[in-house]
Amino acid sequence: MNDGMVIRYSSIPGGSAAPYNTGRILVHEVGHWVGLYRTFQGGCSGPGDYVDDTPHQYGGPGGPTSGCPAGKDTCPDGGLDPIHNFMDSSDDSCKAGFTPGQVARLQAQMSIYRGVTI
Repeated sequence: MNDGMVIRYSSIPGGSAAPYNTGRILVHEVGHWVGLYRTFQGGCSGPGDYVDDTPHQYGGPGGPTSGCPAGKDTCPDGGLDPIHNFMDSSDDSCKAGFTPGQVARLQAQMSIYRGVTI
């Protein structure tokens, strides 16, 4: 196999990797497979995750999200940390979606690198 991804059995729904065992880790990993980065990629400066509508998020110690902390804001630029984003590291129960910019990026990445239009 030249292309694909691997996911731990314990992170599928009902697995033992709580709080990461509802299947949303799979969505996160597919996000990487289609060209998305973690929301805290690059920390508070630089291009971040290369998506304009995801706020910067600190990626060092204490930066990536654990749990589902409402109101978390680790960078001085506008916007709270995107704790409800599939590409964050928050608990599965917190993850709820992608931003429009992430959808546009994954569509472009799929078209350019995989020859698939979605």
